[in-house]
Amino acid sequence: MTRLNSKWMEDLLSEFQDMNVSMKQSFGFDILELAAQAYGMTIEEIESRLKKKKVSIIPITAGEGVIGHFSESIAMVLQYMGCPVTITEKSDVAGFMEAVSNVSDIVFMGDDDLFMAMDFKSQKCIDNHPATAKGFAQITDQVLQSNKQNEVVVVGFGALGKLIADELNHKGYAVSVFDKNNDALNEADHKYSVVHTIKEHQCLVDATSEGDWLDDSMVNEKAIIIAPGVPISLSASASTLLKERYFHDYLAVGVAMMITALV
Repeated sequence: MTRLNSKWMEDLLSEFQDMNVSMKQSFGFDILELAAQAYGMTIEEIESRLKKKKVSIIPITAGEGVIGHFSESIAMVLQYMGCPVTITEKSDVAGFMEAVSNVSDIVFMGDDDLFMAMDFKSQKCIDNHPATAKGFAQITDQVLQSNKQNEVVVVGFGALGKLIADELNHKGYAVSVFDKNNDALNEADHKYSVVHTIKEHQCLVDATSEGDWLDDSMVNEKAIIIAPGVPISLSASASTLLKERYFHDYLAVGVAMMITALV
């Protein structure tokens, strides 16, 4: 899990509503409708179940410490989804005890290595990585259908990239993999086609975590990039080239998928 930072969370807090509008315009769904499609539910089903769930978010100080605005960003997404949400006053084990004392149904918590949610009653846990993969695969599915394409390149064959590749493969798409690391490419080659350049490909899922490495000279001028990876890979010139054909999200999609998976 790539550690987020407070600046990214500030950006999410200020841009969340605009992101939902942009998603609606580009893909035909906002984050709630995305979750409904991904899990085969209706919006009404999700809302009716979530409004009955009491959710606590527990700040965790382990590792490099609490990320500024992280809990608030999770709470914002969950409130948009229709959840009653509380951020515990205490952190770590004391925060967990506080959530239990408050008779919470679900808790969210994350450290430098794992971001997860747990439902006390069902004892079901969900990791952010597969939830994020499911959400971004659903977005990519919509992009591919809208553009009548069947081929997609997953850029970065790390933990998240592998999950997204599997999701898209399960949906029946022709998945190829690009990675600058030869060991990752060799691993991918056992299951997927591998490519050594992305210039000629039009639909890309960027699951890398390097940041500022993807220049305009490396991508097709008609490319569409769906990017769950952090930090943002695009250089300034690539951002100018792609404009609205680039979608990136730090956290919100994964949180929406996590809570939906638990209900």
